[in-house]
Amino acid sequence: MYCESITGGIYYFIKLIAKIAFTSRFLSNRLFNIKFLKGSPGLHYFDLVTFAMYQALMPLLIKGSRILDMGTGPYAVLGISFWKANGCTVTCADYNKEWVALAQENIQNNNAPIKVIWSNLFQNISRDFDFIIFNPPYIPAQIGKKWNLSEKDNSRWDGGSDGLKTIFRFLSEYSQAKNQAICCLGINSLFVSNEDIECLFSKFPKIIVEKKIRKKFFIVNIYIFKKLNKSN
Repeated sequence: MYCESITGGIYYFIKLIAKIAFTSRFLSNRLFNIKFLKGSPGLHYFDLVTFAMYQALMPLLIKGSRILDMGTGPYAVLGISFWKANGCTVTCADYNKEWVALAQENIQNNNAPIKVIWSNLFQNISRDFDFIIFNPPYIPAQIGKKWNLSEKDNSRWDGGSDGLKTIFRFLSEYSQAKNQAICCLGINSLFVSNEDIECLFSKFPKIIVEKKIRKKFFIVNIYIFKKLNKSN
């Protein structure tokens, strides 16, 4: 894991810049062109993966696309952005019940016709979608503790011992689900390498990675994939 090499002054510099950027309401409003409510202390409006996915997927989505923003977080950033820019039909979902309520408030603040539901991955997902977007928790637990990340909000960052726990569950449930949606998964390669993700995909022969978008400046890999259907 690349993050093990970040020590001393470099680590603190990155942490400081990230905190300033990700908690800036003004910057968030400008980057995503949506109106954010005043954030709760300690909560980020977005992260590198959120912005990288916003840039990469915006040109790919067309008006009327049915999108599930899984793990939408406390502000439903991607869901609102794609609805506002492309007129997509959006449903947002999150495991954290407090964030479901906060996301609904931010959606109402933007007058967006978006429903937010509580769901543990695919547990409460019954509708069909064209696209499922997911910015999963991928920070290894040991590193999260070292960086003093919030235990209360660990559903946002804790990826288990190797950062792959939730991603594995997502791929496993997606491979068994009836929904044939195309999926978009964003991963910060600082914490989970491309090799680890490709090895994980190899465990699911029904899933085909169609495209990988590499955002080098943001150290983010975005994987676009689908399931083989019965006719393939």
